[in-house]
Amino acid sequence: MNEHRSAGAETAGAHLVPRVPTAGPAETVETVLRTMIGGSYDSADAVYVVKPDGRLLGLVPLVRLLGASPSEPMHRLMISAPAAKPDLDQERAVALARRHGLGALPVIDPEGRLLGCIPGPALRAIGRTILSSARSPVAARDNLQVPIRTMRFRGSRPMVRKSCLSATRPTTGAAWQRIGAVTNGSTSSTSTQQKNNRLRPRD
Repeated sequence: MNEHRSAGAETAGAHLVPRVPTAGPAETVETVLRTMIGGSYDSADAVYVVKPDGRLLGLVPLVRLLGASPSEPMHRLMISAPAAKPDLDQERAVALARRHGLGALPVIDPEGRLLGCIPGPALRAIGRTILSSARSPVAARDNLQVPIRTMRFRGSRPMVRKSCLSATRPTTGAAWQRIGAVTNGSTSSTSTQQKNNRLRPRD
């Protein structure tokens, strides 16, 4: 049983898997790959580079590892990456992983020692839950739903400037409904004003 589940059912610790590949900063690609062969891991999207005391230094995505020279040391390949504490809200964890383009999110203890990661399938499952829930202020704050900053109107439909949209953060149906409500109110008001102008007697 995951001992970090005590942090809460909707936290990073609840989705943590402990068996992930690790390596020291001076280890070569050849050594790491040889160690990984025949290993059993809960997630192997990346190799996590750690100090001798287990503190996380960075990670090397698996695709980058496989394309590197066998003699290349891990510290030259690793990238710095954010890490979650076990008590971090799961929605924040997903937003953090997406912001940095990570397939899996490392999880560390208060001293910075690697505990494991939230694997890709768990991140995607949490993401689906966020998008299907209307009660997600954290998701809204972290821009999982894109705010529409500028609009121009043609007839009764909003014309949204493309610069305001993000391909990785699509505008949801609820957002379009809100835009439609604003648009309908605006066009209705405009139509009423125009009608009043036509009925007003000329001087």
